Amino acid sequence: MLRKGFCLFVSVLTLLAVSSGHAFSAAPTLGTLTPTVSALPVDDWRTITCTYNDADGMENLSLCSLLINNAISNVGAAHFVYSQNTNKFYMKNESGTLIPSTGVIRGSATIIESPNAYLDCRATTVSFTSTSITIAWRFKLKSTMAKKTCSIYAKADDDTSLSTGWVAKLTGVYIDNPPTVGSATPSSGLYPVGTWQTFTCTYSDADGAANLWLVNLLINNGISNSGACHVVYSQNTNKFFMKNNAGTLVPADGVVRGTDAVIETESAILDCKNSTVTTSGNTITVGWRVKFKAPMTGKTCNLYLQASDDYEIVQPWLSKGTAFVNAPPALGSVSPSTGESKTDEWKTFSCTYVDPNGATNLGLCSMLVNNTISNTGACHVVYSQNTNKFYMKNAAGTLVPADGVVRGSAQTIETESAILDCGGSTVAISGNTITVNWRVKFKSNMANKNCQIYTRAEDDFAQVVGWISKGTTAITTSEFANLIALAKQKLNQIITMEPFDENAAATLMQQSKSYFQQALTLRPNSPEANFGVALTTAALTAQNLISKYKSV
Repeated sequence: MLRKGFCLFVSVLTLLAVSSGHAFSAAPTLGTLTPTVSALPVDDWRTITCTYNDADGMENLSLCSLLINNAISNVGAAHFVYSQNTNKFYMKNESGTLIPSTGVIRGSATIIESPNAYLDCRATTVSFTSTSITIAWRFKLKSTMAKKTCSIYAKADDDTSLSTGWVAKLTGVYIDNPPTVGSATPSSGLYPVGTWQTFTCTYSDADGAANLWLVNLLINNGISNSGACHVVYSQNTNKFFMKNNAGTLVPADGVVRGTDAVIETESAILDCKNSTVTTSGNTITVGWRVKFKAPMTGKTCNLYLQASDDYEIVQPWLSKGTAFVNAPPALGSVSPSTGESKTDEWKTFSCTYVDPNGATNLGLCSMLVNNTISNTGACHVVYSQNTNKFYMKNAAGTLVPADGVVRGSAQTIETESAILDCGGSTVAISGNTITVNWRVKFKSNMANKNCQIYTRAEDDFAQVVGWISKGTTAITTSEFANLIALAKQKLNQIITMEPFDENAAATLMQQSKSYFQQALTLRPNSPEANFGVALTTAALTAQNLISKYKSV
């Protein structure tokens, strides 16, 4: 009976309290704050997430606040507020006044600014459970807060004016001037594989160069370690590292700066002895001496720089230039690629030479016509784009002439086996391609050869492609040359006739004259054919022919 009476008494008190507007209320509490950081940068957006609790239900929470400062004060602080009752964000200025006074509705694409910070109202998110509110505060601190060691305080207030008061959820947070990256020199260029190159890069920290921890250079066609040249310098250990395709430091314990050693990954090599580091004021300058390997061939890369400081604040990768890793030249077609060529007759072969980095990167374009890759008995012609000159190579492989002949000059170059017409040979450039129309004449010592038409290209970095066969040509004696040879053969038979027979000699002379006349119809301007006709016409007797022929 006593127990029942007591229970009834409590129930009545509760009913009276509720009916009179006074419910029993638990004070709000604070949950977790993440992430745990030792430093926050200025001028960089960051997110801190904090949970605010109320056992009476999250509806009972009225204000959720976050304060970043070296004391519980609005002076020099970043102070953020969320009102559940209005569903609005605010900040507080140094006098403790709400900014803006009317607030900004959650989710609005608006940024609130105070003397020391910004709050992104759209990127700041609020989530609810039955007894809690979790806010991911998205903010940016201004430089006015730099070099302070702060605490991150949180506070929750409910509708009954109960409050947690300011509670330090994180202490010893240094407000850091983040590192920055400067320039990369050279900021553009074309670089060959297998040759040492130096890239000079600057990295700075407003808190002093001594505050810089790691500085990086990444050369690749994207922010990736795969197929990249990624080099690292740690000021704290005074060591160089590289990162391999997997992003692992190589070697794990680094190489002390100045050591006569190289570090090598799948795609590049770092020269630790000749890579330099200098410090001046707030800036570290690193002269990275690197060599690209074959996997980087033909890449169009960016020069990405990154820096992190002793508080592990990172300046994200920024592109500060470009690097084109040289691709070797390539060979196009030859036209005609098959058929027959006559000795002592001009013929044009059209050959194309390609460089993926642009035709201006091509240094030498060559064609070799022979039955093997040899200068002996060959027609070997060369065009140098850098000098705009033509050359040939003789049987010994020597350039003829040594100083070349300027393209377009009305001259010919001659070797033991062929002739090049420098005025009739043309060069055309379009995009990545050079087309050379070689006008050549094969001499009689190349007759009866089944030749390959080989081409070769060399770029300005001495990268070579060739010799590669791009066609074939069967070299035969020309009809004109055959007729001249037959005509001369008849004349020589007369001269060497023993004993001399006047009638037989006369017949041979008429045959020689006929061959010269046939040759003259093929080449009316041929001095040799004209002379032969004149000679055999004027020589009325074989004896007269002998005296005239021998006198020439």
